[in-house]
Amino acid sequence: MKKIIMPLLAALMFAFFSCKQTSNNLTVSIHVTNNPQTQYAYLDLVELDANPITMDSIKINGADANIHLKGGIMNPEALYRVRFEKDQYFFILIGDQSELKIDFDWKNPGN
Repeated sequence: MKKIIMPLLAALMFAFFSCKQTSNNLTVSIHVTNNPQTQYAYLDLVELDANPITMDSIKINGADANIHLKGGIMNPEALYRVRFEKDQYFFILIGDQSELKIDFDWKNPGN
């Protein structure tokens, strides 16, 4: 009986902690319109005393796209930057929520 209970207990603990961690992961969702060219978007963790660390990247195909970037465990004190491979546009974000959403139109970048 002990041989069955211990692995079962270990599996339940693993499932519990795995589910808990997943809900604390940072996701940046971006709705892109009027993208002028195929390019990559990058999510960087910006550290004040070191070079930025790229957490995730994704290729944007076509003029309109919905993309999702993963930033690891959510940290409300961290700064993140979303940048684009072939354009000067970027966003600075604070990781205080598990899901951040951005709507970005290349023809109207200020809106």
